[in-house]
Amino acid sequence: MQDGERPVLLMSDQAVVSGTTLADRTVLAMPLSSETKYRSFGLAVAVSRSAQNGLAVDSWALPWQLRVIPTPSLARRMGRSETEMLTKIGDTIKLIMGLQ
Repeated sequence: MQDGERPVLLMSDQAVVSGTTLADRTVLAMPLSSETKYRSFGLAVAVSRSAQNGLAVDSWALPWQLRVIPTPSLARRMGRSETEMLTKIGDTIKLIMGLQ
């Protein structure tokens, strides 16, 4: 298990889930990793560092590790995701769920 902070991509649209039981206390998050071993994973999505997303190093989004996390565990906002990357991640999630 990893100690300390790990970047995540927030997947919840809070405007959509607002008013649900845990919407104000939890978010759906996808972990990111800079470990190069994920290059060979067919479901990992490359995320290049940029000024917009605030990543310090190129990373991999891990869509098979989606999880619900409590909002108090979020440290700070790093940046915003690029539309092209979000599209790739959305397509990968559909593939994982058998929707494509």
